[in-house]
Amino acid sequence: TNPNLKKLQEFYAQQGVEMPQMAGEVKDAYIGDDSQKLKDWAKKEWLKKHPDDEVVATFIRMDDWERYQDRRWSEGSESYYNVDYSTIQVMVAVKDAADKAVLWPVNITKDHMNNEKLEIDMTAKDVGVLKQRIPLDTLEKLKN
Repeated sequence: TNPNLKKLQEFYAQQGVEMPQMAGEVKDAYIGDDSQKLKDWAKKEWLKKHPDDEVVATFIRMDDWERYQDRRWSEGSESYYNVDYSTIQVMVAVKDAADKAVLWPVNITKDHMNNEKLEIDMTAKDVGVLKQRIPLDTLEKLKN
């Protein structure tokens, strides 16, 4: 294990408080046939919206799409309606300093009731989602 992480864990244990969570494991877990397509699409759309950013890597921590199926009530139409969609999250790593990158989530939704239509949400940077900074060298194996 990382000796610096061990020191941090010991420090927080001595203080009697829980250590804040780190940025999370940097892994590219999803191996579906559409994996590279999703990462390429997220990077392309990210750079359209943020052309000055330097994207150093993209990866998907999730093992698979998460599917949501439900029957919901609409107050407006006073009737039930069905929803059936899946989501997956691509992490876009943007260089932030000489040795650091910020991870930004890009959410992709697949609408199973609308011909598998894909939609992308890249609002994390705009709405001030908590930044996750990581050392650039942890991304070396993921560069794409």
